[in-house]
Amino acid sequence: MPVFNLKHPVTGYKRLPSLFFIFLFLSSPASAEIKKIWEIDLTKIFNPKIEGSLSPDYAPVYNEGKLIFGSNRGVVKVMDVETQKISFLTTIPIQVQTVGNYGKNIVIFYGLHRSHKTPIYAAVDIVKKRVTGFMEVNGPIWKIDDWAVFEQEKRFLIFNPKAGRVAYSQAADKQMLFPVYSPEGRKFFLSAAHELMEVSMPKLAAGFIFSRPSQAKLVKEISPLLEFSYLRKLPEDFIPDTITDENLYFHKKTGAIGRLDLITNSLVWERTFLKGSSLILGPIAYKNFLYYLVSYPDSAKSEEKRGKIISLNKKNGMPNWLSKDLIFQNFFPVQFRNFIVSGDTEGHIVFLNLKTGSVMQKFPVEGALTQPVAFGNSLYIHAGEKIFYFKFSHSRFAVLPKIIDIIQGIK
Repeated sequence: MPVFNLKHPVTGYKRLPSLFFIFLFLSSPASAEIKKIWEIDLTKIFNPKIEGSLSPDYAPVYNEGKLIFGSNRGVVKVMDVETQKISFLTTIPIQVQTVGNYGKNIVIFYGLHRSHKTPIYAAVDIVKKRVTGFMEVNGPIWKIDDWAVFEQEKRFLIFNPKAGRVAYSQAADKQMLFPVYSPEGRKFFLSAAHELMEVSMPKLAAGFIFSRPSQAKLVKEISPLLEFSYLRKLPEDFIPDTITDENLYFHKKTGAIGRLDLITNSLVWERTFLKGSSLILGPIAYKNFLYYLVSYPDSAKSEEKRGKIISLNKKNGMPNWLSKDLIFQNFFPVQFRNFIVSGDTEGHIVFLNLKTGSVMQKFPVEGALTQPVAFGNSLYIHAGEKIFYFKFSHSRFAVLPKIIDIIQGIK
């Protein structure tokens, strides 16, 4: 067996491994791995006979190291993601359907009131363990920074979830159908007249609203704080999805997906993938690609839906790849690190390569998928009767301490 001489032939000092080769190792692509950390049965969170159960399409939110849950009987609980310890928080008088984050330690639940069945939003402080306030709103609310904005009878109201009250009200000549997402942080909505509108709230106005004492009276049109800008009227069959780089990406109920240049008001491309009424969700925009979830027409109206995730080229709308069939309950395409989260008809959650759509890893989950919750290297998902926690890691960092030990050992 050969013996390697680590001493320099002239100086006699021991030679260190070449920094160049160490650099090559550390800068070379590392193998990435997703691991299932735990899974927990929903009956360990709620006692179905006493506390009710989780809505089939409920997606929990992550807030300050905890997952937040609300049952159809209004029982609110939190779970520590590291210890899996479950704690009772409070009760609210609604049949919880969804929940959203509105700042540090503040969430807003939505559902129908348990007695009179009207739509109710309830803001909850998860540290003080109390409901801060309610909103009776028959329509969507809109997150601007940490405030909830909604429209009622052509009046826009700003709700302060931390204080649990409406802090500002302003009349407008528009009715909002729903907000339109923009990754650039701009705020758009589609009006009842099918007009695309942009709303801006100057920083001075935002500071004024949030700095006022919680018991102060409602500010009502001392001076307009919201600025509305008309962009253009859209065709009636256009459903706007997202606006980025002065382009509107839209879809139609007929199954078409398209791109409209907002500066020239010209149609750049339009593609139809599934004929008939389809549920189309998305897109996620990543580099030169868009990722949509398109359901089959015969499942668009059912609770458990079937469809595909489609990757499109931003420039021309040509398909890059299509996933295998996905069964879902309440699902939106989610990018998790270098993957698109999907599912299959055999009861797996699958992680697809962003560029090729190939399955990189998959895990059995049993049940239709709901909206995945991605936070850093962690992913949480409600599927069937369980909650799952997955974590992304690089294998390179596991061997790095060994390399350091080798270097120190030969000095």
